[in-house]
Amino acid sequence: MIVDKQLGTLRGLQFWLYAASGVATPFLPLYFAEKGYSSSQIGAMLMAGPLIAIFFQPIWGYVSDRMQTVKKVVFLLWILTILFSIGLFVSEAYAMTFMFIILMYVFFQPSFPLLDSITIQAVERRGATYGSIRLFGSLGFTAIAVAGGYILEAMGGIQQLGYLFWGVWIIPILLLFRLKDEPAEGERMTLRSIQGIFGNKSFLLFLLLVFVITIPHRMNDAMFGLYMKENGASDTQVGWGFALSAIVELPAFLLLSRYLKRIHEFVLIGIVGILYSIRWLFYAWASEPWQILLLQAGASVTFAIFWIS
Repeated sequence: MIVDKQLGTLRGLQFWLYAASGVATPFLPLYFAEKGYSSSQIGAMLMAGPLIAIFFQPIWGYVSDRMQTVKKVVFLLWILTILFSIGLFVSEAYAMTFMFIILMYVFFQPSFPLLDSITIQAVERRGATYGSIRLFGSLGFTAIAVAGGYILEAMGGIQQLGYLFWGVWIIPILLLFRLKDEPAEGERMTLRSIQGIFGNKSFLLFLLLVFVITIPHRMNDAMFGLYMKENGASDTQVGWGFALSAIVELPAFLLLSRYLKRIHEFVLIGIVGILYSIRWLFYAWASEPWQILLLQAGASVTFAIFWIS
């Protein structure tokens, strides 16, 4: 029963954390466009936030390891995310909006790998698979991406996005109190061990490849909604576009996590890089909303494999 409670809590946390992402990723560009910001301004904000957050993720990982708790660190990150999002949604000046979105992502983004780390520890101890838990994240993203457009319409439009974003956080904050930290194994992380990591050329090459692939993926997340709108799509179709990419990930996370571990990570990353390149080329040629929607299904063989790798 205890085992089921922990895995059930992790499923719920994955669902609602990605639901929060499902509010921010599809609808923030539309919210900023409604405020009158140009595509270049929106792209700069939505690329700068996640990019800068990448460099803070190891710091929070180090803090979590030293304190021997994921739960308390994630709680702090989520509270700070909500606080800085208030500044984001009430700011009128572009410079202030830019500052607050960076601060929001600096605390929002690191919670994903931290939640993944405790998920991996939990499933390994219980004989489950990571994909069987992570697929609930895709379900959460799908649900809010589809429902978000209708909810915002009922609330009075995209200007009410802040209220939707804050409302989504209620359940994961409550669920976090049910989560139990998994006992840590091995030695604690030290500054010396971090130096050893930076001396591992193979690992650094892997991180570089991940970084290169992540850049166009994040660009797509940031600009997809605006690209769809320029091609005649509605807000609801934009939501469906993101939802479709999450839906097709479900079987991939469930099935591929069982088999991909047999293939070396560099081989997987190489395959994903080629498939991503082909997918982005087709986006450049697409001119109709339905064509762009179909290309979103490519996430099943690009993002899913990339994330599991």
